[in-house]
Amino acid sequence: MRQAEDIVWSTITESAKRRFDYAGFKDRLSKSGDERVAEYILFQIITGYAEELSREEFVPKIAGDLQLFGYAFSAQELDGFLADKKEVLNKEICAAKEALSGFAQGEDASSLLIEIRRLLP
Repeated sequence: MRQAEDIVWSTITESAKRRFDYAGFKDRLSKSGDERVAEYILFQIITGYAEELSREEFVPKIAGDLQLFGYAFSAQELDGFLADKKEVLNKEICAAKEALSGFAQGEDASSLLIEIRRLLP
């Protein structure tokens, strides 16, 4: 079952990569050559907005995650990057809300995947 959940989240993340300069974002976070950092941070951005975290909760959480990976960004720099992401990633955020709600209610991941794909043209 975990694999089906991973497909739901991967579908949302892959859609988000097409909405902004993901290549530039990935290059900035891939000094180690491991692009999983960029995917993880993108996933955290989407789910943070989907969980409706306040800016005060959200920015330090992302900054802390980045620090764990060895990246130092000022709060101002990170805030600037995140400024338009709520609008740019709106469809993915809505899809993540649907997924979070569905998983919390025990919905089947395959059914959720159908709904997610409908939300992400």
